[in-house]
Amino acid sequence: MERLVVSKFGIRPLLQSLCIAAGILLVLLAASPLHAQGATGTILGSVKDSTGALVTAGTITLTNTDRNAIERTLSISASGDFIAPLLPIGNTR
Repeated sequence: MERLVVSKFGIRPLLQSLCIAAGILLVLLAASPLHAQGATGTILGSVKDSTGALVTAGTITLTNTDRNAIERTLSISASGDFIAPLLPIGNTR
């Protein structure tokens, strides 16, 4: 019967290497879901005039009221819709 030879130093270095590799893998897998979470939000909607008809041309200005700063100016689509992705967290009007 053949005898399995792991290394001339024994099995301990192999076990240490496996533990280190498993630890690194565990850290990488645990950090993976954190990447998906961000500190941004999205506002989307439709623009209507006072009669309830869709506004199909123009712009919208979003202002961060926490900083009193213009966050973004958007164009309204031909269908009256707008979308503002990746806005920083805060109150917006």
